[in-house]
Amino acid sequence: MKISIVIPVYKDLDSLKTILPYLFASIGNQEAEVIVVDNGGEVNSHVKDIPFNDKITFLVEDKYLNSPYSCRNRGIEAAKGEIVVFLDSTCKPIKSWLKEILHPFHSKDVFLVGGEVRFDVYKNSTSYEVADAIRYVQTNSIIQKGYATTANLAVRKDLIDKIGLFPEGIRTGGDMQWTKRATNAGYKLIYAKKAIVFKKPRKKEEIINKAKRVGSGLPGIWMELRRSVFIQSAKLIFSVFVPPNPFLVLSSMKRKGVYRDHRNKFIKIYFVYWKVTVFKLMGLVKGLKNSYL
Repeated sequence: MKISIVIPVYKDLDSLKTILPYLFASIGNQEAEVIVVDNGGEVNSHVKDIPFNDKITFLVEDKYLNSPYSCRNRGIEAAKGEIVVFLDSTCKPIKSWLKEILHPFHSKDVFLVGGEVRFDVYKNSTSYEVADAIRYVQTNSIIQKGYATTANLAVRKDLIDKIGLFPEGIRTGGDMQWTKRATNAGYKLIYAKKAIVFKKPRKKEEIINKAKRVGSGLPGIWMELRRSVFIQSAKLIFSVFVPPNPFLVLSSMKRKGVYRDHRNKFIKIYFVYWKVTVFKLMGLVKGLKNSYL
C-alpha cells in the first residue's frame, strides 16, 4: 500500500532536521512519500540544508499561520497514499515505527491507528519537562475513549474523504475533535503500542503556553462533542481548587519510567503538574470570551 507521511513545521527547523534520519530509517524500503508543510517560512528558505531533501515534498501554508491543522490539511490535499500518517516535527520514530503503525490496517475494519508517544527525559531534565512527559501523552486509555493525537496517528485516506479535513486556522484541539467525530461515526480506532515515537519535552514557557492554548480550545471541543460547556467549565474550575492525587502523579512517573531519576524532585513536579491546570483555566476564560462575547 502507498503511504503518505505529513509533517507540519512552525519555526522549528532544528527539530525537523533531527527527526528526519530516524524517519527515513523507519521507512526503509516501504513505498512512502514524505510531505513537509512549512507554516512559518523557515523551512522553505533552507531546503538545501535539510537531510533527505531530495526525497521530500515541501509545501507552504501561509494563510493560516501557527495552525498545524491547516498544515496537515494542505498535506492531505497533496497526499497520494492510501494511508495518511501524521507525525509531529518534534517526534523521533523508532526503526520499527512505520511497520507497527501500518500493521493493523491489514484488517479492513480498522480506519485509524494511534501510536505510542513517549518523551525524551534525562537525568538533567527540569521539573517542567518531566511534568510535560507525564501529562501530555497518548496511551491506550485515551484511545479507548475515541480520541487520538496527530503527533503519531495513521488514517485511511478514504475516511478523510468521508469525514472531511481538520478545522482550519486553529492551533490546538483539532485532532481531538476530528478523531472523536470519526469514532462517533462508527469508524474503528485502535492503539498500536509498539509504534513508538519519542517527543522532545516542552520547557517552562512552552508548557504554560500549551496549557493556555488547550484551555482556549476546550469550548469548541465540548460544543463539537455536544457536551455542556457550563458543566465542563465547572469541572475544570473545581479541579483547580482540588489538588491532584499525589499517588496518581507518582504512579504516572513510575509508568513513564521517570521516577527513579527524578524522585528527589517529586514535590516540584507535583506542583508543576497542578499549576498546569491553573494555566488551562486561564486559557478557558479566553476561549469562553471568544465563543460567547
